[in-house]
Amino acid sequence: MYPTGPLLYALAVLPALPIGGTIVTFLRFIERSDEFIRAMMVRRVLIAMGLTLFLSTVIGFIENFTETQLIERYLVYPMFWACFGLASPFIRGSK
Repeated sequence: MYPTGPLLYALAVLPALPIGGTIVTFLRFIERSDEFIRAMMVRRVLIAMGLTLFLSTVIGFIENFTETQLIERYLVYPMFWACFGLASPFIRGSK
């Protein structure tokens, strides 16, 4: 028995729910941090977001022009955290 209709959509959304949990957890961490840590984390997130958007755009153009698929769309979220991890050692202050 394969689900169909609204149940199929509900089941498809379930694997993405933990992503919402990580976002809420990260926001709570930032809210409870002092202003130095908060400023540093916001800079890291902005740089990671920029890198993720840049890489996603480049990959999208490559996929369009070469008619291939390089990555699945659900891997963009892990790509963001990888960019965050790569940027973090370089951003050690709030300026």
